[in-house]
Amino acid sequence: RMSVILIDPRDGLIKVFTKGSDTKMYKLLSAASKAPAIWSKQEAALGEFSKYGLRALITGYKVLSESEYIT
Repeated sequence: RMSVILIDPRDGLIKVFTKGSDTKMYKLLSAASKAPAIWSKQEAALGEFSKYGLRALITGYKVLSESEYIT
């Protein structure tokens, strides 16, 4: 995985953006993101990509509190 932390100039929030392989990123998803209605479509697409030898990177972000950012 690779991550970057920044302050979004659009809303002033501190965000961490992360990219990584689908298997590593899946473990980091929120319960809402893992919901079958959302993730099953993504998983099917990733399966199709792998049939052709393609690798996929997943990206995501999380809003950090100031205390999370400081630590």
